[in-house]
Amino acid sequence: MATKLDPHHLVALMKYMLKGTQDGSPRLLDPSLHTFSDGIVNNSETNVRTFPILDAFPHISVSEEISQVVSIGLQLHPKKGEICLTVAEKKGVTNGLINHLSKIWKDLQALSCEYERDKGRKKQDKSQLRSPPMPPDVCQDLKLEIFRDLYLYSLKK
Repeated sequence: MATKLDPHHLVALMKYMLKGTQDGSPRLLDPSLHTFSDGIVNNSETNVRTFPILDAFPHISVSEEISQVVSIGLQLHPKKGEICLTVAEKKGVTNGLINHLSKIWKDLQALSCEYERDKGRKKQDKSQLRSPPMPPDVCQDLKLEIFRDLYLYSLKK
């Protein structure tokens, strides 16, 4: 029996478990469950879609076995088309964490662009309020690379 956990096995297991689903989170969030006051922007739809990001990024930022605390703030600048992530860590933000988040962000941007290209090839239902789920066959290699990077970074934790 192997004594070390192989990250490739974790990626294969995730691929199997998530087959046919976008991820493990709920697809639709109910805005009535949240109280909005002075939100990120004055748009509850944007706020509700931002909450899962703010929940996920600190989780994927922890790599140490014990007592590591990471907090992430997000600022949207719709007029400039910019997003600013502010990272804080209990013991100081390391270059490794910044590099990790930068790579994940870059890969997520590439995945988003590929998703947009895929949507452009298909007829759009303009009456749909939400984005359709990402087809499972779109950009599988990039999805697996993202999962692999996340697990390799947080393997100790």
